[in-house]
Amino acid sequence: MIAKLLHLSVLVTIISAKVDPICKLAAPTGVDPESCCKVPDILDHPTLEKCAIAVFNTNSSDVSSEVINVGSGKCLFECIFKEHGILKNGTVLPDVALKLLKEVIKSDEVWIPIVTNAIDTCQSMAASMPEKTMSPGTCDSLPAFYFGCFHTQLFKNCPNAKWTASEGCNQLKQNSEKCPVLTAVVSME
Repeated sequence: MIAKLLHLSVLVTIISAKVDPICKLAAPTGVDPESCCKVPDILDHPTLEKCAIAVFNTNSSDVSSEVINVGSGKCLFECIFKEHGILKNGTVLPDVALKLLKEVIKSDEVWIPIVTNAIDTCQSMAASMPEKTMSPGTCDSLPAFYFGCFHTQLFKNCPNAKWTASEGCNQLKQNSEKCPVLTAVVSME
């Protein structure tokens, strides 16, 4: 349920953004994006649980998709980034994120250069995004963008040893080349 909650939050946040229509498409029929690339689990589940309680007033296993909206999805990621010190005063700190992620994936070294490049790519994309005026009481959308972008970059640059070369997976990867954040990748359950 935690993964479903998290990925649904990203999906709702990303769908609200203006992106190429192909980026909003679901995975090809019968393709589970998670089976295409064995991406390392980068989430700290106790922090996710703590933030789900803070944002939704309940633990993540009790949250239904009906209560997740654009605002709450953004708030969930804002909370996670703040808890880890990745978001300070409205600024995402890529060095803090990289240090944390390297620690999480240290046992699978093939991912380290990919993670480093993904953070750089997402930082560049975020820097080129137009400034958004935040309404009082709303949460920052930048952490949700970073998470979706990061996950998409890992998928796009999946090492051959971790990739399943099927027709559906290859089509999804081809679609991902047009998208900073591919909802089919980040919305998997």
